[in-house]
Amino acid sequence: MAAQNTPEPKRKRIRRRAFALALLCLIAIVGAGATLAFTTQRAEAENVLTFKNVKMRILETELVGGNEVPVEDGSSVRADKGEISRIVRVENVGTADMYVRVRPVMVAKTAEGNETVGPEVDAHVAYTLNVGTDANKWTYNPDDGWYYYNSPVTAEGGTTAELMTALEFNGDYYTLTGKGGSFEMTIDAQAVQSDNNVSPDGTAINATGWPSTDEAGE
Repeated sequence: MAAQNTPEPKRKRIRRRAFALALLCLIAIVGAGATLAFTTQRAEAENVLTFKNVKMRILETELVGGNEVPVEDGSSVRADKGEISRIVRVENVGTADMYVRVRPVMVAKTAEGNETVGPEVDAHVAYTLNVGTDANKWTYNPDDGWYYYNSPVTAEGGTTAELMTALEFNGDYYTLTGKGGSFEMTIDAQAVQSDNNVSPDGTAINATGWPSTDEAGE
């Protein structure tokens, strides 16, 4: 995936995040008969909490022949094949129990570098999401666009249930990029310590310490 130059103010905002981890997927589009090339990278920012070590990582897998296997860097599938297996979970690799929230962001880019993000792009991507009120599901908060895991994730190896299991492109999605363009999918994840964290109803959404919109890099 080509490196992107980030303005200095945005880099500073990213460093101010309580905790952030990003999984980047490059989806290369070449006309209607498109090929998706997912390239996975991970970027971690230092957390600023002082109680214990809050640390996590994103796990990305796919179903191959009925078996769940890790997604390899540079793997590719056809965009027009229909539903594409893509399973995303978050693992707690720190020493403190944590609340976690996640959001997928899809950006369409032309070969000239022009970008489109938001409803125009989202209308062409359907995610199969694990949402609901059960403890092992995620709750969407329309006020900030994040999916919150309904339970604290235990330290040193605790893992969420999957956020998503698949995605699918629909409609004339390639018109957003043109020949030689691409889609980039970023799955951002943030966490705050759950121990001694004030939440009136015990939910992640109402926990304290989440970065503001500006600190989260919006």
